[in-house]
Amino acid sequence: MTSLESCIFWGGKLFYALCMLVLPHCFGCHSGFQVAILYLISQMVAGWTLAFMFQVAHVVEKADFPVLEKKDGISKVSEGWAELQVRTTNNFSTDSLFWLHVSGSLNFQIEHHLFPGLCHLYYPNIQPIVKETCKEFNVPYNSFPTFWSALRSHFGYLKIIGRTEFKLRLDG
Repeated sequence: MTSLESCIFWGGKLFYALCMLVLPHCFGCHSGFQVAILYLISQMVAGWTLAFMFQVAHVVEKADFPVLEKKDGISKVSEGWAELQVRTTNNFSTDSLFWLHVSGSLNFQIEHHLFPGLCHLYYPNIQPIVKETCKEFNVPYNSFPTFWSALRSHFGYLKIIGRTEFKLRLDG
């Protein structure tokens, strides 16, 4: 890193620690130890929540994991961009107001990938159109009825790949 990049990097870390640990201790009603414990708990809860939310949307038994095809020395996938977005993502609990709000509409992961610039509040409205279009073009539209069914599929997929023998390719 350049000197400027290093200052920005370490300055950002210092600013974050100041905002998350020092200021709450100085201006709050908790001891330094309590602030540290509360910080760790909040980070673990937020981290696990986000991790599971992204895992059930992308790393499940129904998701496709495209394989690169080499043609004329160039590696690429055979599907188009939109088809790839649908095949590699999954929705969950799309009938649940709870998950709609808790996830910020990320339970509509397919629509999120297809229309990232669209306000997430419209995802439930466009879902029937996306589903119909997928049906028309024979593209699987994967959606789990509940978060728990998606989570079961995630752990099922982990079990499958845990039993799969992988070989390291050194040919580039």
